[in-house]
Amino acid sequence: MAKLILDQVYDHEAAQADRVWLNQPMDDGQAVDYTWAHRLNQARRMASHLRNRGIEPGAPIAILTKNSAYFIMAELSIWMAGGTTVAIFPTETPDYIRFVLQ
Repeated sequence: MAKLILDQVYDHEAAQADRVWLNQPMDDGQAVDYTWAHRLNQARRMASHLRNRGIEPGAPIAILTKNSAYFIMAELSIWMAGGTTVAIFPTETPDYIRFVLQ
């Protein structure tokens, strides 16, 4: 049986916790490196918050953002909490976003 993406992420974290995983360009022209351990720690905290807010298993949770290290962390958090990601990108039209949310 194939592993789920989240299981593969946990394997990478265990094998390379201190290795840089994501690099996020910032508005000031700088970039921030994030290790597997740091990002997964943050994702677990966010997942805990979602569960504490009463997120039901399989609940759809919308994310409106551009692709970034933060998007990946948020998506992992939703999966860790048992939710389902509904990605909405800023380039979508208001009609499309309304359709997806309904």
